[in-house]
Amino acid sequence: MVKKRCFLLIEMLIALSMITAIFTVLFYSYSKIILTEKKLAKAKNAVFQRQYLQMKVADMITNLAKGPDEKYFYKKQNNGQTKLTFYFDNHIDPNPDYSGVIKASLFVKDSKLFLKQTPLNNKKQERIQILLDQINLFDIICFDERTTPKKSAQDLLYIEKTQWPKQMNHYPLAFQMQLLQDKQKFNFAFFLPIKQDASER
Repeated sequence: MVKKRCFLLIEMLIALSMITAIFTVLFYSYSKIILTEKKLAKAKNAVFQRQYLQMKVADMITNLAKGPDEKYFYKKQNNGQTKLTFYFDNHIDPNPDYSGVIKASLFVKDSKLFLKQTPLNNKKQERIQILLDQINLFDIICFDERTTPKKSAQDLLYIEKTQWPKQMNHYPLAFQMQLLQDKQKFNFAFFLPIKQDASER
């Protein structure tokens, strides 16, 4: 007669420890996969937001237009905060107030980059959109045509201007948008379609 062998307590403890170790490794691997997927989704969303920002601003800049009171394109700084304002032709909009020439402003508030659009015939009405979040720095550098002769071959055909006040009677050649988002620096370049007096548009 064969004697039935029972599991010893030490064997059960060893088996339980092995099962626990296997589940721990599986749970850790699963957690890493979930964390990686979340980081990837966040990175994809950030790239999409920056691409949308560039396309949105480029579309408005392509359609620059003359605003009221001889104001066209200007940069303003208040308490160290940069605000870029310009006028553009929004063409046909579902809301008639936003059709045609409207005013647009880019500025940072509460670590978010906002786009504010205001119709000229109803200044109390505003359309505000958040373009980017986690913004630590926002600045605009304008590039203007050099009006003085080049002193050396190293001199560029344009000059950088950190200010572009309302009194300027022409648009810059281009401008650079400098952003610091979540400790990462990004630069966006926008070229204006034609170098001409603002009053001609």
